[in-house]
Amino acid sequence: MSGRLRTARREDLARLWPAVKSSQLCDTAEGLEDFWAEAPWRVQVGDLGEAAILDRWRELSDILAIRGLWCSPRRVPELLGDLRALAGGQGFHRLLSPLVAQEATGPYIKAGMRPVDTVVALRLEQTPRGLPALPSDVTLRAGLQTDLVGVLAVDSASFDWFWAYDAATLAMHVGRERMHVATSGDSVIGYTLCTVGEHSGMLGRLAVAPEARCSGVGSALLAEAVSYMQRAGATCISLCTQEGNAASRALYRRAGFRELGGRLSFLVFDPA
Repeated sequence: MSGRLRTARREDLARLWPAVKSSQLCDTAEGLEDFWAEAPWRVQVGDLGEAAILDRWRELSDILAIRGLWCSPRRVPELLGDLRALAGGQGFHRLLSPLVAQEATGPYIKAGMRPVDTVVALRLEQTPRGLPALPSDVTLRAGLQTDLVGVLAVDSASFDWFWAYDAATLAMHVGRERMHVATSGDSVIGYTLCTVGEHSGMLGRLAVAPEARCSGVGSALLAEAVSYMQRAGATCISLCTQEGNAASRALYRRAGFRELGGRLSFLVFDPA
């Protein structure tokens, strides 16, 4: 390692907290301290004000994800070298970038990373008109802890290996976000996760089991989540979806969301 980054000390956390809070990586300063205390190496800082927050991408993954990176663009390649060495030292084979605006990916590519996936950001421009008609055997309700096994099955069937949640990641999100589910009989066939804070809402997840698609379940779950966020005080509602997911992009456009300009990319160092 070049020595430009080092493991944070407890006294570094107060300086880092405003950036972590702004990026919504931890809910509280105490949460950041707990995260650091569990594995201090996951919080890296530099003497010039640089900082990085790291964590495993998924529970059984060999990918170490950069959850947040704060530095000038010209310093990105040097610091990525430090972080790549750190990842290898911790037993990870790949290092994943944070979400980066496509126009800002140059320093990451210069460092040897390659794009792995691209997402589109959308913002609600008009409110959906009530809940669409649902099949008679489908019910929407608040999610429960007992639903997590079914929710995880829906998630695994809806996303590829890179995006699908493992049990630990799902539990973390459910602990921080509001979950609503669609059920048919005793089975979960769809779900949403969303958050509201400071007059803005974010739809973090919408998934529908393959056998229940094209029946209005996705539209109803989306409309219900939007209604909840607006009742909770959100005046601006946003979401992100994969650029290549034509079905979800069409669903969101029909519901009144507008795609924003630009794209966001994840980039990765491969083992080679």
